[in-house]
Amino acid sequence: MYTICYKCAEVFDGDRCPNCGAETMTKTMDELNKNAYMAVRYGYQYRKIAKEQVSNENGLLHYCLSDPSQILEWLAGAILSGITWDIIKKGVKKLCNLIASQIKLEDAREKEAYEVLSDEKNLQEFYEYIIEYQEGFINISEKEYKYIEEEMMADFFAEEMSKVGISRTVEHYKEATLKASQKIQKISRRQTIIK
Repeated sequence: MYTICYKCAEVFDGDRCPNCGAETMTKTMDELNKNAYMAVRYGYQYRKIAKEQVSNENGLLHYCLSDPSQILEWLAGAILSGITWDIIKKGVKKLCNLIASQIKLEDAREKEAYEVLSDEKNLQEFYEYIIEYQEGFINISEKEYKYIEEEMMADFFAEEMSKVGISRTVEHYKEATLKASQKIQKISRRQTIIK
């Protein structure tokens, strides 16, 4: 089975990248994929919405987004693994253009991936947002951060409550809130709204 190396973007078949020597460890890849998913969802998708919403004079709207495109998750995984903007601009951009030309614009996820991959300015914005997510949101405005934090809290709380089942107690709600808050603290270098 062919694999894309998350360190250098080499496509290969086997357990070790012939280009950079990185191993394809399942646990590491699972962790990277989960982090890439969250980087796209909170670091890019909700951040774009937050930028728009905090300047909205009619109040904040909160959206429930569909899962990100696997293409954007792959690209975020490569960025989180250390691929620099120069490499993306030169090497990966060729791959991005090829992928963009083959995307069927049938749903919102595909349209979003196409918009990122087909325009250098959007690709650079994506890159910068993923890096800022990785750095713990330290360079975004407080209002934007609070918006994103609320979305993370809602998602993480729902995830924890889904593990409990239908017989829920006040203790379950408290524990889910605490676990959600702890998960946010692992991502962010700011103080969370729930202490």
